Amino acid sequence: MLDALKAQGLPVVSVFLSGRPLFVGPELAASDAFVLAWLPGSEGAGVADMLFRAADGTVAHPFTGRLPMAWPEAGDTVRIPE
Repeated sequence: MLDALKAQGLPVVSVFLSGRPLFVGPELAASDAFVLAWLPGSEGAGVADMLFRAADGTVAHPFTGRLPMAWPEAGDTVRIPE
């Protein structure tokens, strides 16, 4: 599905909901932006608020993040940070 959207020239923003790091290499490669939302529960609307611009076109909530551990590089390995 991501590839089909990209083929149409549409920008693709993937929102990944998970409770643990999983290998998402193909999905990450097919996305222009990738957001990891660690099981937001009832706060899912807050994730949506972060993704859309304000009515006047300005960025409503710029955000960045850093994971506390390394993301899996392959489907069968997890690298533990030193």
